[in-house]
Amino acid sequence: MNLERTYNTPATRGGQTSKPTIMKMVIAGASNVDMIRQFGKISIHQIVSSKFPKIGELRRVQGLKKTESAIGILLSQLSRSFDNALSRDDIMELCAEITSSHLLSLTLEDIFFVCRNIKRTNQFGKLNLNKVLSALDKHLNERCMVAGELSRKLHEKANADASAQSPALLPMQQHRKNVEDMKETRINVAKALKAKRA
Repeated sequence: MNLERTYNTPATRGGQTSKPTIMKMVIAGASNVDMIRQFGKISIHQIVSSKFPKIGELRRVQGLKKTESAIGILLSQLSRSFDNALSRDDIMELCAEITSSHLLSLTLEDIFFVCRNIKRTNQFGKLNLNKVLSALDKHLNERCMVAGELSRKLHEKANADASAQSPALLPMQQHRKNVEDMKETRINVAKALKAKRA
């Protein structure tokens, strides 16, 4: 089964298909296996650079109920991996925590990533609300660090590209000094012309 086609929207204005997202896969009724095949190799860097819709955006566009339902599906899949350690109430509470807190800046892909990491790590004791929230908080911190690093690299690349295209580009301070020098020159020229006329 070609998941790229199955879970993409038909076409955008430019005629290109958009990338698959967890939300599109949930809406299409994809299984956990399908999601693992599509997103199993995703990294934090890919999540950040792909600009998947954040939970807050999904909440505004899709509505709270649909967004929490998608999160609930991911958390239910996690719970099943631990002999249904999370109750239905626990999952509902986690959904409310995610959609009503600083975790709004995560994406469904982030949550999927965290759930996969929880499954792969050695858990001490039983899976519970606290462990899931702690893992999400830790991931959010890592995500912020990665986003900051990517932003810094993009900024450095843009500066390097600008310097390569026009080596005469000056730093802002030198530019301001040049503007001031030009003003001073204009004033001196105006004074000289005025003195010459008199």
